[in-house]
Amino acid sequence: MATDFLQAMVILRPNADADEVRRWFESRGLSVMPMENGMLLTGPGALAEQAFGAGEIAPMCGVERPLPIPADLRDHIESIAIPSRRSTY
Repeated sequence: MATDFLQAMVILRPNADADEVRRWFESRGLSVMPMENGMLLTGPGALAEQAFGAGEIAPMCGVERPLPIPADLRDHIESIAIPSRRSTY
């Protein structure tokens, strides 16, 4: 596993069912924080990798990393991405 902890931004489609999206991620062990246009997902990297079926997920320095939208949520989600990681120097 590339990372022990994941943070990802979910941008919802207009008229999305935010409660359905929240329940889906929470049922897979991820924490969900509502935001103005979507939500912030956080949780253990291993659970995120299972939820997204994306293999190893890790932030990339200076580049936002898109994640696949789970098939069950495609009608509700515009995009999901891991924010770019800042350089430590």
